[in-house]
Amino acid sequence: MTASTSHNAVWDCSPPFRLSHRDMMASLILSRFTPETSFCYDYRECPACATSSEAVALHHDCYEILTQMCRLEDEQLLLRRLLHVASWRKPWRGARPLLLPSNIDKPRLDAVARHLGLQKLAALPAELADMIHHHSADALLWRGISAWRVAEHLASMRDDARQSQVMWLREILRWERGGELVTGRPQALPPIVRLTIDSDGIDCVERLSGQPPYLPGSHKRMAYIVAPVDDESLRHIRAELAHGQLRLHIPPDGPVPHIWNTPTPPLLSSCRLFGSASNNWSRLFAIGPESMRGITFFYSRGRLCDIHIHYPEGPSAQSTYELMSRGLQQDTSWLYLPISKGDRLTVLGVRPKDTRPACILVQSEKAGDVVIGPHGSYPTQHCLGSGGPLTFIYGEPKRGGATPRVQLIGTYCGASTSSTEGLPDNFPLDKFEPSPVSDGAILEEVYFSWAPLEGVASTVVFRDQDTGCCKGILFRYLNGGSRAIGECRLQVDPVEIFDKPSLLCVQIEGHRARWNRAQMLYKARVAFQQSSEHKHEHKSKALVPSEARHGEEWKCFPMRGDAKFWFTAESSWLSVVTEEEQGQEEQEGDDTEMAAQM
Repeated sequence: MTASTSHNAVWDCSPPFRLSHRDMMASLILSRFTPETSFCYDYRECPACATSSEAVALHHDCYEILTQMCRLEDEQLLLRRLLHVASWRKPWRGARPLLLPSNIDKPRLDAVARHLGLQKLAALPAELADMIHHHSADALLWRGISAWRVAEHLASMRDDARQSQVMWLREILRWERGGELVTGRPQALPPIVRLTIDSDGIDCVERLSGQPPYLPGSHKRMAYIVAPVDDESLRHIRAELAHGQLRLHIPPDGPVPHIWNTPTPPLLSSCRLFGSASNNWSRLFAIGPESMRGITFFYSRGRLCDIHIHYPEGPSAQSTYELMSRGLQQDTSWLYLPISKGDRLTVLGVRPKDTRPACILVQSEKAGDVVIGPHGSYPTQHCLGSGGPLTFIYGEPKRGGATPRVQLIGTYCGASTSSTEGLPDNFPLDKFEPSPVSDGAILEEVYFSWAPLEGVASTVVFRDQDTGCCKGILFRYLNGGSRAIGECRLQVDPVEIFDKPSLLCVQIEGHRARWNRAQMLYKARVAFQQSSEHKHEHKSKALVPSEARHGEEWKCFPMRGDAKFWFTAESSWLSVVTEEEQGQEEQEGDDTEMAAQM
């Protein structure tokens, strides 16, 4: 809640949320909480939240199911237990939801499915049921099963004041949820502590004899804290154990431990980083190319505001987009970096703006050199890794605010991999040419991308749902690499696939903006063809009625040279430039510069 909002308020929010008095709030599925409600996202920065009673949120229908299924007759006892279970799903008070998916409860699913007459659902193997759950996690069926599981847990809890124990984290040798706590003298215990966190909170605590070496892998259902027990972020942390659950107590002014997506994270001292991890929220991700199929970078007004990793059979970037506020969603551009199976990152750098990464510079073995971010010139660039297979590192932004920003970008290079200090000499930083969609535009960021047209095996054209115009193109090459230009919103926008194209056909429409007569708006229509014998239908539709249109004729280009794509929130432009034309433009630019000097 915001500091200016009453902490005893009652809300009736739009479905699926109904928020009631704070003493009755509890959350079964925190990952589905939307930023549109007026809750704080860092209680450490809100004095009112820091001093108030703890409160969490509950779906109204989940609460109805839970109270019907729970065998407790004492409503106050049920509410106290429910508040404890729900709030302790966070590793410490005030921690943001980790959005970790839970494992499907197949026995309860089968029972509910048979009760509802869904015999085929009950007969599905766990793997298929999990896929259905993945695509419909908000459905009442799954939330009802979760409520049933919590109801049984609440009924089985024991109220024993002696169960609550508070100790220094450094005194714990071993603990598992619901199991026995084993402690010892800190000086006699192994030096590394590792905490494993799942959707129900801290699952286990263990001690390791040394820092585990980094191993690539995908661990989407778990999060981990791994650090020396005498690290500044862990030294003054206490742990509380109650009702078979464990939670940390972090000093108000103390640093927050890093939370990783892997049980074997790299040492930060071994990584090359740009930016800084937040003092009060330090969730870090280490992802190797072998475990992902691409990255969507979300930009708003030229700022990198969020990142989505595309995993095989994982959710689309829409799942990350939905975590943003509605105001931010309306001003967000999606820039997709495909990473083909078998490809690997060999260079990663940034062009900074102020103290934050603006443009991302990427080189991979199969796709070549890529620049992602706002169009324009930047005086400096930093190399974050070069010379070998790189692991991508980034820090999760503070979601929920008006303008969340990614504060940290970096790489980890294996100890056996050589790495250079600077970007390669041939990195194409000069590809950023004057933008054809900038004339008359005010306060609009322009995004630019390009891709070679030779050696293309297939293309995927992403189209605007309303106009059919091109929003972006994904190129797949014969060597196994992939590149993207424009906005490629996978599993969101309608697409058209072309195999073995020999021609790229482009039509540009232009209209004067109604709100600024000096500004032209453009839209690009795109088609790929396998034969020169083809015809184009004129489907152009004026964006502004009675306005003259610019360049309605289709132009057909052979698959050679580069396809260059500029776009803003309102305009898009695609050009095809061959090496001969590029050389001529560079020569004309040199002649102009020489004439100016004379």
